[in-house]
Amino acid sequence: MNYRKFYTLSAAILCLGFLAGCRPDISRADRLRDLIVESNDSILVVAAGGDAHACAPNSREAIQKAIDKGAQMVFLTLKGNPEAPMMDTDGDVSLAEALDICRGKILVALANPQPYLLSIAETASSTATEGQVVLYDVDAAKEAFLFIPIVDIDEPEVMDRLSRLLTYNPAAVELTFGSLDNPLLPEAVALIKEQGSRVMVDTTNPALCGGETDSVRGQDVKAVYEPLIKMGATVILSDGIKPLINMLHPGSIPRHPQDRPQPKN
Repeated sequence: MNYRKFYTLSAAILCLGFLAGCRPDISRADRLRDLIVESNDSILVVAAGGDAHACAPNSREAIQKAIDKGAQMVFLTLKGNPEAPMMDTDGDVSLAEALDICRGKILVALANPQPYLLSIAETASSTATEGQVVLYDVDAAKEAFLFIPIVDIDEPEVMDRLSRLLTYNPAAVELTFGSLDNPLLPEAVALIKEQGSRVMVDTTNPALCGGETDSVRGQDVKAVYEPLIKMGATVILSDGIKPLINMLHPGSIPRHPQDRPQPKN
């Protein structure tokens, strides 16, 4: 595995905020949507709950900090009334407020979307964020939305299920597995990439990614992520985005031009 190539590609992705400023008609989020659909060999960082290490998960502050630190996607969890979904956080943050913060800046993966599909469609339309919304843990979605199904490699007849899911053209497929030594992993990764989708892993729970999380690797960032990258993961869900982003792109993270402080007259 040529890690230099991966890190160089990922560094380029993290600079998209700057590049978007060169084309005022194309937002950073538009570029990211094109990237996740059209390419599967660069690494995208997904912030679980926003920057949940710095702020309450799914809060306004956590979402904004994830944007500021350079994540490409924020992973948010819904709760409450299906007709008026809220973010699963300590404060009162509506879906509309969350999408408004993200508009034009970052992709938005929504967990537990099934009870809220009508509200998600209406709110995404009213906030002009339809192209940014990614439905998580669903097997298919309407054309306006990207979606990511979950496939447990340890389950029986998993390759048949994976083949069926790929006919619906998911943006990515999250693979869960008890061990990186599972002999079906290389076959599953190859099939997903062959069909033009990405491979996603969830590093927030060691049971979901072969134990590759900070909690069992002594905060050795490369020891956590390089085995997953070598396996073929190109979308990484993390609740510790800063170390991951710094590994992919050492140094400062470029902010979206419209988020930078404006000079005073």
